[in-house]
Amino acid sequence: IRQPGPNPLARPLQEVAHAAHAKVREVEQENSGVAAGHLTERGMEKAVGYGNRKLQNWRAERQVKLWRDAAKAEQAAVRANAEALYQKALHDNPQLASGSPISRIWQKKRMQRQYAATYRASRGAEGAKAAAQTAARSAKKGAEAAKKAGEFIARHKKAFLIIGGIGLVLALLLGLLQSCSSMFGGGVSNIVASSYLSEDSDLLAAEAAYCAKEDELRRYLDTYEQTHDYDEYHYDLDEIEHDPY
Repeated sequence: IRQPGPNPLARPLQEVAHAAHAKVREVEQENSGVAAGHLTERGMEKAVGYGNRKLQNWRAERQVKLWRDAAKAEQAAVRANAEALYQKALHDNPQLASGSPISRIWQKKRMQRQYAATYRASRGAEGAKAAAQTAARSAKKGAEAAKKAGEFIARHKKAFLIIGGIGLVLALLLGLLQSCSSMFGGGVSNIVASSYLSEDSDLLAAEAAYCAKEDELRRYLDTYEQTHDYDEYHYDLDEIEHDPY
């Protein structure tokens, strides 16, 4: 048998395959380089954008902080001036200090609000002076109002005592009524929660089921000696019944 000779086309085909593989590797390397370049470019763009955003945020936060610091300083100055005017009003009008603590707190808060409103409206040296004058006038008016209120209460002391007593009694009665209503509502809720709400058909069906179980138990006891083979039997039984209500 004659062996087949070498294929004359095998060598050219191998060279073509090697050339094709080399071209494919070259294209892959070029594509990898281009992709790496694009990734590097995008990374640089992201880094630059991140840096710009951080810089803008820092500038904005710095401006906001400066504005907040200025606003806090202004508020502190307004409170200090209002406190000084209140102390001056107490010195000029001693009857303010003789009032109740609630009245003094109310007068102080009122002077602070009026001074702050006038100061914000004016925003200047003349405005601050006008605010001080307005606060002084309001303090004087407040002192006069407190004095008149005290005189009125002193003249009608008995009437206020009677009204206060009636109010106290009414408050006690309302508290008792509320307690009773809560107890009544709680009792009704407990009764409803512990009750079984059902239709008549459900009640009749439950009654029939209980009767059937009782009959079954009676039959079992009646045939107990025939069912079991013991030497002797001792019974301690109760009436088989149930309360349908």
